[in-house]
Amino acid sequence: MDGKVTHFSDVVHMEYRLSPGKIIGRFLSELKENGKIFGIRERTHGHVFVPPQKFCPYSGNKLEEWVELSGQGIVEYYTVVYENSPFADWNPPYALSGIRLDGAYTILWHRVKNPESLKSGQTVKAVFKPKEERVGSILDIDHFVASGST
Repeated sequence: MDGKVTHFSDVVHMEYRLSPGKIIGRFLSELKENGKIFGIRERTHGHVFVPPQKFCPYSGNKLEEWVELSGQGIVEYYTVVYENSPFADWNPPYALSGIRLDGAYTILWHRVKNPESLKSGQTVKAVFKPKEERVGSILDIDHFVASGST
C-alpha cells in the first residue's frame, strides 16, 4: 500500500460563508437598511436588471447606473403552492410568482400572499419585514400582495 487514502467514511462538518460581492451586496443592503428595491440600468438600451448584475448579457457592457424601483409590478407567471415543504417557511397556500417590477426589464421571482384570486397581469406590491427583522436577504421582502390589499 502506498499510504494514499482512497476512501473515507465519516461525517465532516464544515462551516463556510459566501460573499455576495459588491453588486448583490448593495442590493441586499438596500433591502435590509432602507426597505428599497434597486436595479441596475444598461446605458445603451436602458434595460434595468433586478436583481442587479455586473454585466449586460446582451451588450456585454459593465452595469453601473443604480435605479430605485417602486416595489410595485405585474405578475407575469405564477404557480400556487398547496402543500407544505420542509424547505419553505410559509404555510400554503401562497404563489411563487415571476414579477416584472415597474421599470424593470427582468423578472424577480418571489412569493405572493393570498393567491386565491391571483391572475397573470395583476398588479402587486412588495411588503417588507419590519426593519428589526431584516437580515440582508431577498426574504427581507416578506412577500408581494395585490395592490390595494394588506
